[in-house]
Amino acid sequence: MVEKLFRNRQSPDHYLPQIGQYLDFLLTFRLPEYATIPKEARLPGIVLEKFSAMRIDVGEDEYREGQREHGRIIPTIRKAFAAHAETGALLYLAFGQEAVECMTRGYTCDFHGCQVQAHHNLPQDVRAVGSTTNPANALAVNDLRNYTFVPGTGHFTKNSGPPDPRHNFHQFFHAISNPQFDGPREEEFDFFALRPVFPCYPPLPKPMSGEEIRLALGQWEKRARDLDIDHFMERWGPRLKVFSECIDEGGYCVPESEAAVARGQFVFPGLGAKTNRPRRVEIARNSLAAKYLPASASIHDVVMEASHEPQVSLPVFSKSYSWSLETLPRKSPGFAPTTRAVSLAAAGGMHNLRYRRASKSSTALAIESVQDEVPF
Repeated sequence: MVEKLFRNRQSPDHYLPQIGQYLDFLLTFRLPEYATIPKEARLPGIVLEKFSAMRIDVGEDEYREGQREHGRIIPTIRKAFAAHAETGALLYLAFGQEAVECMTRGYTCDFHGCQVQAHHNLPQDVRAVGSTTNPANALAVNDLRNYTFVPGTGHFTKNSGPPDPRHNFHQFFHAISNPQFDGPREEEFDFFALRPVFPCYPPLPKPMSGEEIRLALGQWEKRARDLDIDHFMERWGPRLKVFSECIDEGGYCVPESEAAVARGQFVFPGLGAKTNRPRRVEIARNSLAAKYLPASASIHDVVMEASHEPQVSLPVFSKSYSWSLETLPRKSPGFAPTTRAVSLAAAGGMHNLRYRRASKSSTALAIESVQDEVPF
């Protein structure tokens, strides 16, 4: 059964300390040097996270319980993301003030005809059994660290019009994820999750300089007073600058040709049992997933050979989830983040993170974790 991490936690305040730790976790992912990568071979602000995983059948109790748990917790998580200083600011920059106001009430919001959805980076159809370097760790599907808010397919009204497939990143991500769990359910396999290094994606609607970002946040009348803009820019400014340099004036969208392909591969029928192997190999090699996934990835039950080279080469990480996001006993003060990474020691491919929070009533909270970074 899925671990019930969030049951009986109704108030968004419970999540604010966890969100602070989640943001610190996201900042441990390093971005590539985009200046050395051709523009057509970039997927800005995205890395791959490698898991050792098992497939889950949609008829299993584990899958159904995961869906029920997601439905129970997600309105509160929306409220918490909108209430937290840093995630609220990032949502405002990405999707606008109306989106933040909708999420403050626990609702989804419209963005170019798409609905901003809480996307599972590790899909509900797979179970992480540990990283490739640390089999003891496992990421629960409804763990806060597994969510990214992205525009996706949803109900639309005559006012919003049909969703624009170029902004449907939820569908695009699933078109790369879904073929990986098309096949037998008994065997463990390498699963590569697309991991945005921001809590919402894309993080900017157009290229913006640091001063433009500061100005936009300063003009955010309802919340500017709650945000330490200097601290925000110190943490997120470098990443937003890198993302801004990678996109065109019209903002970052799913390429039109890939948006059409993504629609077809998002709703694909299972090919593993219905198609002979030579045909599956041909489909796998020409799939959208093969463009982004490295050797050892399983696509339509075909493991990509060692000689496979994706057209878009993304950095691959394998992280430890042996530490849990703690819910602190006291209410978070205002909208200020309650946790910050105070030490980051890097030695080769290993990152040692230590989070500390001073407390008058108890010993300082210490959450220590070794983050394994595996270059491929």
